[in-house]
Amino acid sequence: MFTANRLSPLVFFGLFLWSAFLPSRAAASPWVPEPLHGFLKLGYAYSESASFFTIDADTRSVPRFTSHELTFFGDIGIAPRVALSLTGNVAAREQAGEVGGFAFGNLIAMARVRITSSPAISVALRGSIPLVDGRERPLHTDRVFSLGPRVSIGHGFSLFGLSAFASFALDWTIPVTFGPTLNEGRIATSVNLIGEAGAWLHEYLMVKVRAQLLIGVGHRDALDRERFIAQTPERQDSFDLGIGALIPVERSRRVGIDLYLQRTLWGRSRALGTLVSAGVYTTF
Repeated sequence: MFTANRLSPLVFFGLFLWSAFLPSRAAASPWVPEPLHGFLKLGYAYSESASFFTIDADTRSVPRFTSHELTFFGDIGIAPRVALSLTGNVAAREQAGEVGGFAFGNLIAMARVRITSSPAISVALRGSIPLVDGRERPLHTDRVFSLGPRVSIGHGFSLFGLSAFASFALDWTIPVTFGPTLNEGRIATSVNLIGEAGAWLHEYLMVKVRAQLLIGVGHRDALDRERFIAQTPERQDSFDLGIGALIPVERSRRVGIDLYLQRTLWGRSRALGTLVSAGVYTTF
């Protein structure tokens, strides 16, 4: 029988692993690994879309877009409550209508500092910057350094004899631009609300559902509006719903497989699409 007490380490392992690494590419978990401990993951992600939400949240048909990515995530504790991570894709193939191409090396480095000690409530400060960008960006070549806090609340409990958990996270991201539009008055922030719930159905199987609401706030007042707005709309909102599974492949649970499916259900200036990902992870 798998109870919450017996599997409480798995509960918090699940909270840490899912909130940190599986669906999200923008923010790492506020739960920070111990020094010289961490996580590595290599995966594949496929996404497609044939519709687009306008700034007024209406849908519009667009040429079909598909993306195939070989993704990477690494995270390591470098000091008590301090971690460094590297995330992005090693290679990507993108196709929009009749136009497509390859990109190699799109990696972002992130540092985060946890400022709370409670096992169930975590507040972290984080900052990230792109190291390598293999995509061509003819309209917008700025480098964006992002910073902001992330607050998470997680709780493990017993549900019909199963070890289960639920969590809620709030991300506030503030981008700072380095490049051609540095002094053009660009201001844009986003708030990301993430709710997650999951359960270990078996010692080697955890399933989870995830809901995510991204709200674009602030404004952008670039002087070169014709060039800038063509690449980045004034407002970007979205609501995504996903389901996934985590499958450890040996008893120590240091190695496993993760599967994830996500659908964008609503948005402004966002693609209406589907994301499917699969990966292999190891902890150390």
